[in-house]
Amino acid sequence: MLLFFKKEELFFFEKKRIASGDRENQKTFPRWSLMPAVLVKRSFSLAGHRTSVALEPEFWEALVEIAAASGRALGALVAEIDAERQPEQPLASALRVHALKQRG
Repeated sequence: MLLFFKKEELFFFEKKRIASGDRENQKTFPRWSLMPAVLVKRSFSLAGHRTSVALEPEFWEALVEIAAASGRALGALVAEIDAERQPEQPLASALRVHALKQRG
């Protein structure tokens, strides 16, 4: 399975086997299809404006646990990460990296 990112959406190629021909001479060949991964979108007020972030459920679960462990709401943790990230780093990427560093 190959993964790549495109505008906050995660896609993967999945190899499929397709049967062709009659039953006796059935042949199979690979077919690549583009399938979107499951993302969960949440909205926050950051620096006075509303923004939405789409992440995989596992990252949201990790971030909720990290926020709870420090006695903060998820929105407060996201605001802190947003304030600390570099301007060229997308918020979704910053959240994923933070979750990995805290849980890893």
